[in-house]
Amino acid sequence: MAAIWPAFQSQLIKYLKNKKAKKDEETAEKIGKLYHQAVKTAMPILVPGATLLGGSAAPVINGFKASFKLGRKLKGKKPTPAVWAPAASGLVLYWTGKTFSPVPPPTWVSGTNPVTVPGVPPAPLIYTAMQAKTPELVASGLVAAFTTHLLSVSGIFTGPNAASAGAPVPFPWVGIA
Repeated sequence: MAAIWPAFQSQLIKYLKNKKAKKDEETAEKIGKLYHQAVKTAMPILVPGATLLGGSAAPVINGFKASFKLGRKLKGKKPTPAVWAPAASGLVLYWTGKTFSPVPPPTWVSGTNPVTVPGVPPAPLIYTAMQAKTPELVASGLVAAFTTHLLSVSGIFTGPNAASAGAPVPFPWVGIA
């Protein structure tokens, strides 16, 4: 199953329209928790069926909290994409050290499936999303930033395949959907 972005988008739009947040920290919590919910079902594009093991929304929440705090310190000055570097780094940290279930690619028998590169930080894309004028555009912009980031996450499945006579063979993959 792929990441569930429609639920992320609709719930964030509803949250932003209702202006429920009293503080930036609450909005960071909402974004982080919705992100975690959306990607729990994501899997490597080349290893269908592999599921994410473990995980916490904390890196994403903390990244957005730090970015909101930086933005507030500007006191009316025009923000730059650098303001969103902590949020982007939170996404990278989310994927650092993650492992997917060892569901093998076709012709492989079993093995391990860790993330080896946790992606490229999408700070400019988050900046663009957060400059949007409507909740709908903010939410769709964040989904675009997040999906672009996931395409840069990579890993390697290592295990024996049908032709290796039991010897482990690496199967690198790039991209999570």
